[in-house]
Amino acid sequence: DDRREELCHSFEKQGIDILGIQEHRIVHKDTPPVKYEKLLGSTLITTTAWKNRLNAAQGGVGLLVTSKALKSLAVINSHTPRVMQANFTGNPNCAIITIDAPTSQATDEEVDEFYNDLNQAIAATPAHKNLIVVRDFNTKIGKDHATHTLSEVSNRNGERFIDMVLQRELTVSNTSFQKRPGKLWTWID
Repeated sequence: DDRREELCHSFEKQGIDILGIQEHRIVHKDTPPVKYEKLLGSTLITTTAWKNRLNAAQGGVGLLVTSKALKSLAVINSHTPRVMQANFTGNPNCAIITIDAPTSQATDEEVDEFYNDLNQAIAATPAHKNLIVVRDFNTKIGKDHATHTLSEVSNRNGERFIDMVLQRELTVSNTSFQKRPGKLWTWID
């Protein structure tokens, strides 16, 4: 597939070893919760996407890793199609959780279920591991919660996100650094 090759070439060009992927829309035809696919010297690891009521693929999370990173991969846990955790050995040991949160149009029940799943994944991470959450939280964080942000006020998903960050004593790195206005958003509703 041309898109996969383009992704691999861009990945290699950036010189990184691990890339989190959200909403890849790859539906696995077989039953394993996690699929490994070799791509031009790298490995794409994905949870399955799902079909919506119009039979269009949506969701799914994953990681693209180099062969070097793959050697350090200890275990992959697919908590749900929206939450996947990868534990890596090394110095330091780290856990990477890649997620795709429900959008602002989702029901409160869907959002609650997602945050329960994410909290379980975080709670299952040993304290000695460096935790990195690679994400698409589908949030707007307002100036009431962060210094370097585009939005004036947080939306519902932003409020839930900030509550979880405070409860888990995490750091929101994306709002920690000043950026020009065009780099402060990835979508506008």
